[in-house]
Amino acid sequence: NAYGVADKYSAQYASQAVQQMGIGEFSPVDLRKFMAGKIANANVSLNGLTTRVSGNSTIKDASYMFQLMYLYFTGIRKDEALFNGWKEKQKSQVQFMMADPTTAFIDSVYKTLYAGNPLAPSAIPAAEDFDKINLDRSLTIFKELTADASDFVFILVGNVDVEAMKPLLATYIGGLPSKGAAGKIVDNGVRIAKGNKELNFYKGKEQKSFIFNVFSGEVTYSEDLALKTEMLNEILNIKIIEELREKIGGIYGGGIGGSISKYPFEGYTLALQLPCGPENVDKLTKAANEEIEKIKTNGPEQKDLDKVKKSLLEKNITNMKENRYWSNLLQGVYFTNNDPQRIVNFEKLVSEVKIEDLQKTANLLFDGKNSVKAVLYPEKK
Repeated sequence: NAYGVADKYSAQYASQAVQQMGIGEFSPVDLRKFMAGKIANANVSLNGLTTRVSGNSTIKDASYMFQLMYLYFTGIRKDEALFNGWKEKQKSQVQFMMADPTTAFIDSVYKTLYAGNPLAPSAIPAAEDFDKINLDRSLTIFKELTADASDFVFILVGNVDVEAMKPLLATYIGGLPSKGAAGKIVDNGVRIAKGNKELNFYKGKEQKSFIFNVFSGEVTYSEDLALKTEMLNEILNIKIIEELREKIGGIYGGGIGGSISKYPFEGYTLALQLPCGPENVDKLTKAANEEIEKIKTNGPEQKDLDKVKKSLLEKNITNMKENRYWSNLLQGVYFTNNDPQRIVNFEKLVSEVKIEDLQKTANLLFDGKNSVKAVLYPEKK
């Protein structure tokens, strides 16, 4: 978040705190009763980079979605008893979660990734983190970030009758507080630590291990690179299934995922996750690295590239029927300045990707400069 170490948890949990206390004249229980039989909801969330408004409804109940959204901007409540009840519940849940070896391991990986930076995100909060939330400060932060709607972009997707919607837009979006100030993205400087690191973490009695490798770096963002990164991930996942799961038979699942980001800085993060038995850690790590090196040296096999292209195009046809898909695409146009023409040219863009394109992408992203190679092992006897 952009509020500094002192406000880290008050800012991080501001939207969750607000949700627990209700809005307007309604406690959460009263709101549920009022909304019974109506299909509509709305929420405002703070993610450290953006203030995001979301909601959905049937056409008939659209007015309730807008009213709920409006109240998050203008009518949040303070109820210390509800907040404290939520806080104690969260503390109990995270204590239970941290008893799980895999959860504790991933938490330790995050600390290694960010070299203990106090502003860095955490995989799992510590129970004591919830005691660091100052409720009044959380409410102040929430109000600061919703006090001026003039720089918000509202995207409506679905079966929308524009004329019927205009009065709702005029009342509940046009009536939001507006000061005309331009919003800006704040970079708090948090980065994954540079260099190559290894972490061996011992917890639990069961003979289970977990390989968690993270590859990261700074790279110039482009939609073209984002697409090629997605395709490279999918090809590697094919090889993980074929070579590691089916031939070696050493993993229970897992795969690789990650993406290119533009804000708050241009960079990428890819994560390889392989749950397995302790006896297979070295063998699987070696095999996974070999698959990456093969693509860096020779590019992917044509059959794998064809398979990924077919899958992406089929998925795109299905996605185009979903409101959420169009909402996400339009958010990219406004927030990341993505080219709207790529939406209609998707099939052409996918079909034009060549073996050598993904070979270059693999060499760019797996450059060997920044990685964390972590393994969970059972406790030593």
